[in-house]
Amino acid sequence: MPTTQTQIANRLKTLNDIPGVAVKGRGIIRVSYETERSLNFKFVWLDKHYIGYFVDEESKDSQAVISLWNPMDAIYFATAYSLLVELRAGRREH
Repeated sequence: MPTTQTQIANRLKTLNDIPGVAVKGRGIIRVSYETERSLNFKFVWLDKHYIGYFVDEESKDSQAVISLWNPMDAIYFATAYSLLVELRAGRREH
């Protein structure tokens, strides 16, 4: 059975299916969108969970803003992130 770290990482990687989103890494996972006006995250594995940080356009991390302790947490994050991408500033009207 895959470890919790692998299960969470695999769920985050499903965001790669969204056009313009890139998910890279394993121990440190970066989730980013192709435009400047979007939220980029960095997740670091530490003590049995991923800690998430906002990353600004200068690649500076915020303080920790999210924790992913289990695969369901990663699904919640993936859902929220996909909505943020869909509602981002600068998008074309549908």
